[in-house]
Amino acid sequence: MAGCDALEIVPTMDINDTRTLAEAIEDLAHYRDGGYRFLEAGPDGAILEDYRPFPEVHRQARQRAASLQAAGLGKGDRLAIVMPDTEAFVSAFLGCVMAGIVPVPIFPPDGLVQLDRYGATVAAILGRCEAKAVLLSSRLEEALLTIPGLPQLPFTLLTPERLDALEADFSPVVIGPDDLAFLQFTSGSTATPKGVRVSHRNIRANTGSIRRAFALTPNDVPVSWLPLFHDMGLIGFLLTTVYATVSTRFIPTLSFLKRPDFWLRAMSHYRGTIAVAPSFAFGLVARRLTDAQVANLDLSTWRIAGSGAEPVRVGDLQAFARRLEPAGFDQRAFLPMFGLAEATLAVTIPPLASGLRYQTVDRTALGAEGVARAPDSTANAVDIVNCGPAIDCGQIAIFAPDDEASRTPLPERTVGEIRVRGEHLFDGYWDDPEATAAAHAGDYLRTGDLGYLDQGELYVCGRIKGLIIVNGRNFFPDDIERIVFGKAGVRTAFAFQTSGSADAPGKVVLAAEVVEPERFDPGQLRHAVHAELGLTLDDIVPLEKGRLPKTSSGKPRRQEACRLYESGKLRPLDLTAARPTPSRTESEPVT
Repeated sequence: MAGCDALEIVPTMDINDTRTLAEAIEDLAHYRDGGYRFLEAGPDGAILEDYRPFPEVHRQARQRAASLQAAGLGKGDRLAIVMPDTEAFVSAFLGCVMAGIVPVPIFPPDGLVQLDRYGATVAAILGRCEAKAVLLSSRLEEALLTIPGLPQLPFTLLTPERLDALEADFSPVVIGPDDLAFLQFTSGSTATPKGVRVSHRNIRANTGSIRRAFALTPNDVPVSWLPLFHDMGLIGFLLTTVYATVSTRFIPTLSFLKRPDFWLRAMSHYRGTIAVAPSFAFGLVARRLTDAQVANLDLSTWRIAGSGAEPVRVGDLQAFARRLEPAGFDQRAFLPMFGLAEATLAVTIPPLASGLRYQTVDRTALGAEGVARAPDSTANAVDIVNCGPAIDCGQIAIFAPDDEASRTPLPERTVGEIRVRGEHLFDGYWDDPEATAAAHAGDYLRTGDLGYLDQGELYVCGRIKGLIIVNGRNFFPDDIERIVFGKAGVRTAFAFQTSGSADAPGKVVLAAEVVEPERFDPGQLRHAVHAELGLTLDDIVPLEKGRLPKTSSGKPRRQEACRLYESGKLRPLDLTAARPTPSRTESEPVT
């Protein structure tokens, strides 16, 4: 099979790095081989690059550290970074770390984000972390000042141009392993974003585990379009490669979203070996790529195709493998992983070259009994993806959600809350001791995710707070959303359950973004869900594309969608003229 040579297991490196991130950045000055390539798509789709050798990356970071000090920021001050330009972000973030300033990455607005919703999130983050200044591009400055409430907050607006005009020498500061390296505000998929305190010790532990699990060497060629304001892009592709001095190619996120083939062309052109993406990206590429585009690719060097940040869909990865096999892609490169910001990034990583592994289990037993066993029939089966064992700096275990002290781990193949402990865990949320205490159960961190272990490897089932309960049966929203995906003109959909009582259980609602109005048929969606799950949808709300609330990393905010629905603010799209007449086979089931 093409690509087999790329998947030969490299002996694990002896990595026992004791440096802080600040020291690792300083050491970039001494590495003449390698650096970062910042890629763009030209008008004709050609790959354009701006190369920065590691000594130049160090020089730019040190220069930015000096200018931030000249602007009045010192060790411990928080600087919010709202920077869509990747190279400018890298210099700003690394410069902050060198000066002991605490960077707070914030996602920049884009065309799909409503300004009022974006403004509320940014205002909450800036107020919570008491940012002393905000660093943003000049073109974003005017837009940011129009957001209600922001001009009244006590912070200074900085742009790269203003900082470049400040001439100053860098004043080194003493930074220890337990000093705060940066604040990572959580995605907020189930609540208001909270500031995760990430120390140099956390970063050192997590990036070391990633380097060992990936058997990372200077010969590797990572290629990433992941946003650097999100932990998977920031930790996985920037900070890990700073420690390992591995040359990396960075693609703007919007370039991938506009032209998914650009990512694969970059992998082929540079002989890329490592790339990681959410499950949806693999499915998107599989749908969008033409035969002619596939014929021009060579992906035989791709040895790690990681997937995380959202539930991994078996169908997405299988479709990608089938579509790209002619280009030399080897499906053994797949590594579905599990992680969260409170653990810096990675929690589990499968063995190299293990590929996509999953268990087909009985859906009813999984939901009603909380056990993973073989299905009685294919009609009642669901695939649960193997996300591998715990990384070597941590441990995972499964507990009943009401086990407040984490006293009794559940047996293997029994569903419960996934909990984590280890050196990579954060030391608390910024200025929120109550949330910090609630996030822990004994000496374990609560993840809020449901899953089970089998032979020490993790299978993730879904979120605790998103669980839908009807007549004593548990349903995972992801299952409902997977069933309706691509049907009846629907692409993205969120399933949730409204508030209820013992006498009147909440309604099961599907909020769906409609991309093909002429095909939209709620009866077809109801029939599909009932046929596979035996569950009746009480209401289906058609929405315009981009109306569903999501986190900065694209995760569903189902609780927010439910709140909008219950308050009457989830306004349906008028599809009267475009809606077809349901056929008998697609009519609403009676239960």
